This record gives sequence, C-alpha cells and structure tokens, in this order.
Amino acid sequence: MLTIIRRSINILSRLIYRYSFGLTLKLADFLMPKDKHLVVFGSSLGRLLCGNSQALFDYVTNHPCGLRAYYYLRHRPGGVQDHRCVFGLSWRAIYILLRARTFVSTHGIDDFFPFMCSRRTLVVNTWHGLPLKTMLFTDKNLSRAGKHFAAHLLKRDDVFVTPSRLAAWLFSSCFGTDPSKFFLCGQPRNDILFAKEQESQLRKLLPRTKLFKRVVLYCPTYRGFSRVRLFPFDDFDSKVLDAFLHQHNAGMLVRLHINDIQDDVDLFSDRVLDFGFKVGSDVNHVLSEVDVLITDYSSIYMDFLLTDKPIVFLPYDLEEYKKKRGLMFDDYDFWTPGLKPQTFHDFLQSLEQAFSHPEEGKQQRQTVNSLLNYYEKGVSCERVIDMIKELVGVA
Repeated sequence: MLTIIRRSINILSRLIYRYSFGLTLKLADFLMPKDKHLVVFGSSLGRLLCGNSQALFDYVTNHPCGLRAYYYLRHRPGGVQDHRCVFGLSWRAIYILLRARTFVSTHGIDDFFPFMCSRRTLVVNTWHGLPLKTMLFTDKNLSRAGKHFAAHLLKRDDVFVTPSRLAAWLFSSCFGTDPSKFFLCGQPRNDILFAKEQESQLRKLLPRTKLFKRVVLYCPTYRGFSRVRLFPFDDFDSKVLDAFLHQHNAGMLVRLHINDIQDDVDLFSDRVLDFGFKVGSDVNHVLSEVDVLITDYSSIYMDFLLTDKPIVFLPYDLEEYKKKRGLMFDDYDFWTPGLKPQTFHDFLQSLEQAFSHPEEGKQQRQTVNSLLNYYEKGVSCERVIDMIKELVGVA
C-alpha cells in the first residue's frame, strides 16, 4: 500500500510540474527553429550515461556522419567533464535541447524531463532490455494512473528500435506500440560484443580482475515486492564460495539492479567484488570478458546469449514472481537456457560445469538467441544513425 501511495504522489507531482513549467518549455520548443544536424541522447531517466544511447552517442562522436551529438543528464555526476554533456536546466542545456531535431532515449521521452518536445522533434526509443518480465499494460502491480502516464510518454515515440519480430511483439503487448513504428535492428549497445579486438574495460574499472583467469557476473533483477535474496540457498557459505573461486582462479562480480539499493550487503571479499552502477554504469562494455553469467529474470541474459557462453539461473521465487509481477513467456525453462541449481552444492557444481564444459547447452542457447536477437549483426549503431539521417533529411 505504501509503495502504491508513493508512486501515486510521485506521478502527481511530476504531472503538476510537467503541466506548469513543462508547458512553457514545450511552447518554446515549438517556436525554436530546429537544427536537423543536432541530436541529443538520454538514458536511464537522465541519471546515467549508459545503454543504447551511449553506444550511439559514442558512434556519432567517433565517426563523422553529418550529425552533432550531445548527452543530457539531469544532474552532473562526479567525474563527468565531457563538454558534449549538458545538465539539468542550465541555459546551455535549454538552448541545445530546444534546437535539437532528434532525441534518442532508452526509457522514453522521460529521459529528457522536464523537456516536452513538440511533434517537430523526432523521438527514437532504443529501450534498455528485452521484456522477459511484464511491463506497463501487462504489469500486474502498476497502478492505472501509472499506466496512463507511461502510455502517454511512450506514445510520443516516433521510432522504436527492436532486435527481432518476436521482440517487437513483446513490446507491442507491453506498450501498445504501433507496429509501424518498429525499426528492426540490433541493439546498438551490443555492437561491442562483435568487436574482434578491444581494450579490456573490466580491468580499467576493477584492476583486481586482471588476477583472475575466469570472471563470473551475478546480476539479479529488481523485484519491487521484496528485496532480492543474494545466493538464495539455505546451505550457503561465503567462505566455501571464496575457497571455490580461489581453487578455480576465478572472481565473481555482483551487480544489483539500480533500483535495488542494499547497503548491508556483507558478501564482498578478494574474490567477490562489487560491480554496482557506481563502479560501471554500463555492463555491456564488459560482457565479452565474462565467462559465466548468473541471473534470474533480468534481460541481461538475452544480450549475453550473443557471447554463446554459459548461464546459470537462480529463480528461487519463480512462482511468487509470476504471481506478483508476471512473465511474458509461459515456458520459463525453454526461454532461459542454462542450469538452475536448487542448493548451494548444486550451484558450485553448475559453476564447475560451466568452467570445464562451456559448450554444454550450446544448441538451446543458439535457438533462443536466434529468436530474440535475429537482427544483431554488429552494425546496429551504423544502421540506426543512417535511419535517423534519412528521416531528418541529412545527406
């Protein structure tokens, strides 16, 4: 009940703000001449540089293509000094966002709040993950007001980038998106997974990982109805886990969801490291360096399928999750190709098998990957930018 009240208050306050000061910005946006060469990128509700937007931003800034790129953030994060970033309601941000012909987002137009662009602005939504769990119209927990507000924002999208027709159907079910808006193309953030040679990003972020022969990434998803239970085994023993990782010269990175803040996590050691959003804002930059992924319902595994490496799933509350949140697929086992241990002993055996026989389960991984990521070819950034240039009339 308290969660519903907080969400309702938050939505109401945003509506009041949006339809007062926001309308002033919208009027100014309508009157301001647009620059077809100017593109503004945003992501994660203006909190981070990450995801598909960051990949496209980096592509435009590193490949002369006739477009000028800026990145919008609501607040200036520590360490961000890039002159191509604009922040909040600074005069510079207002001037650039009002003149931009194109917005590119990962969470819809709210990535640029409080700016409300007019229909003269092209809005490209790249989203931030494929929907394994229910969202918006299919989410059992989202209030009617929340659904109405989110649907209003998503209707502003002119183009929705999706990596397969199956993914397009999933998004259409969740968001009610007009099928004509879908642009079938891989997710730009995954282009890095196809790069043959690249500098280690993981060692830059966590220098200690250079000591490990193998790297395991643990990414549980956000639940909302309860806190995530890390290593959900009654017989879990952190000392035994450390010894196992030491034996195999491995390290484990733990990455909680950005909305799942747990300050009392007492599991980190020389072998189990914190890889939260404060350490690295974009996980896709390091996926090619990960040997085994552990998750439950997070769509990160759908990106990781492109590496064709083992995945271990820990759906310890599957029935409760289905009931309280919901899944978009009936057959969880089919769509999540990987081992699903029930005990800590089985968990360690699963990791052992993943280390020694990574080819196990290869056929099922490839089958699911072909259905979800059909258009992932490693050239998504180029294709999306070419699409934008064509729509705004840049030669």
